[in-house]
Amino acid sequence: MRSPATARLVLLLLTALPLAAVPCGATPRPQDPPSVQGLPTAPPPSGIRPSRKAEERRAEPPAPVPDTDPVPRRATSRVLDEALTLEVRGMERSAADAALRAAVSELRDAERLLDPHGDAANGLAALDAAAGGEPVALDPRLIDLLQRALSFCIWSGGAHGPLGGDLYALWGFGSAATGRPTAASLERAVEAAGCDRLRIDETSASVQLADGSRVELWGFARGFLVDRAMAVLEEHGAENAYVELGWVRRALGSRDSKPEEEGRGWPVTLPVFPGQDRPLDRVWLRDESLSVASALHRPLIVGGDRYAPYLDQRDGQPAKGVTGVVTVTQIAVDAEALAASMMILGNRQGQLLVGGLKPSPSVLWLLGGGEGVPLLAQYDWSRIALR
Repeated sequence: MRSPATARLVLLLLTALPLAAVPCGATPRPQDPPSVQGLPTAPPPSGIRPSRKAEERRAEPPAPVPDTDPVPRRATSRVLDEALTLEVRGMERSAADAALRAAVSELRDAERLLDPHGDAANGLAALDAAAGGEPVALDPRLIDLLQRALSFCIWSGGAHGPLGGDLYALWGFGSAATGRPTAASLERAVEAAGCDRLRIDETSASVQLADGSRVELWGFARGFLVDRAMAVLEEHGAENAYVELGWVRRALGSRDSKPEEEGRGWPVTLPVFPGQDRPLDRVWLRDESLSVASALHRPLIVGGDRYAPYLDQRDGQPAKGVTGVVTVTQIAVDAEALAASMMILGNRQGQLLVGGLKPSPSVLWLLGGGEGVPLLAQYDWSRIALR
């Protein structure tokens, strides 16, 4: 029997303790530990693992993309020491990959034809070696390129053509020149670059090169390779594709990656030219090609001085007064050759010549010496800029 004092002590303790409402017959649930202010409650102990079903779901590999699901496919490489990118959209994956592999293989083969020191029996090296001799049978693809380059030589009045090998060597193109070319050496090289010193017989697929002349396809070769890659992609069924080699680009179809871009084409962000602090513009290509010529890309360095890497083959002197040119036209070899020609000819003489071209190109000149903000001149550029 408890004493009155003991009973009063027990009653005092019971009234001091908080009571939790627990249903009758239920087991009290342990309360979650309180959280520290600003931090979530501690995670469950490591011994608690997901259910077997959850583990099975986690172990399952991701569902493969069906081969019939058209997804963008891209290939990258280097050709002519330039970065190459090819992209195809709207094709089944295996077909797109086969097209990209075939295009890269085509470029590797064409690059061997263009090697002036290569061993291709029907390539450029064979033609240079036969200068002054009998006509040489060449690969039909190379003949097409030489024919196109020769037409630009005639169109530009001899300013830009395929026979500037000696001229570019004198100015140290590809290697540092020991000094400024002499007047006599320039005179001989200008004569060797004449348009009439290359004869092409398309019937026999042969070419004859005059004695003392040497082929230089700077300003033509990258566009030629871009066109070859696009031709192979089209042969494999591509209807929406893009090829980029350095600053020569060609687009087929319209990329349409976003609803707001529907029908605009493939976007190309132009480079930052001297005197600018941001890219010049962003343009869209639809079944067109674009090329950029710059006075600062691969410049000629002679005696510590820098010159634009485009030579006027009429007098052997580097282009002056133009910082850069952007051209847009149908095929890539024309876009590159046109950009080089417009660097040499400038905007005044250039505008007189481009007016007669079909299809009509778009040309943007950046005038100046590379110091300060360039002055812009254009021919039908708004057709591209306002898309």
